[in-house]
Amino acid sequence: LKVDEICEDISKRHKFSFDLNECLAFMVFDRVINPSSKLSTFESTSSYLLRPEYDIQHLYRALSVLALESKTISIWIQFNE
Repeated sequence: LKVDEICEDISKRHKFSFDLNECLAFMVFDRVINPSSKLSTFESTSSYLLRPEYDIQHLYRALSVLALESKTISIWIQFNE
């Protein structure tokens, strides 16, 4: 689906200082393993072998921007299948 490419594009346009793709991947993985709140999702990553390199404010910012960019993401996925 080339999600990493759309994450890179969104990150550049919004001038993120963190890796949006990594943030999104950890959120998805944790939701599958242990559905919980955003804060709990962030806190549970401390027990992972590979720990994320973002802070809780990055997670909240990522979610806000992903919501704003949802139409762009949908179109990107449709045309890059």
